[in-house]
Amino acid sequence: MLVAALVGALAGAYEGSTYIVVLRRSRITCLRRFGSVRVNSKGQVTIPAQLREKHGLREGDEVEVVEDDEGLRIVRVAGSQTRGQRLVAHMRGRATTDMSTDDLLGLLRDD
Repeated sequence: MLVAALVGALAGAYEGSTYIVVLRRSRITCLRRFGSVRVNSKGQVTIPAQLREKHGLREGDEVEVVEDDEGLRIVRVAGSQTRGQRLVAHMRGRATTDMSTDDLLGLLRDD
C-alpha cells in the first residue's frame, strides 16, 4: 500500500511532463520519454535525433539489440569503429602519387 502511494505521488509530480514512473520487482524507476517510434516493414526503427546526438550515435555506428528481463535495449557495440576510424580505414592505401607529404602540403599552402 505504501509503495502504491509512493508511485502515485511520483507520477503526480511528473504529470504532464516527459517522465513516467515504473514499478518493477519492488523497484521504482523514473524513465524519460522521447515519444514513440514505429517499426517499419523491414523491422527498423529510427532513434530520435536528440538521443542519437546525446549518445554520439552516427550513421554506420554498430549497435546491438539486447533482450533482458525489462524488455529490449539498444547498446553500442564495444570496440566498434567510430565514423572517423571507418573513413581512415577506407582511405588508407588509396593514394596514387609519388609526391612526398611536404610536396603535397606545399601545394595546399600555395608555396
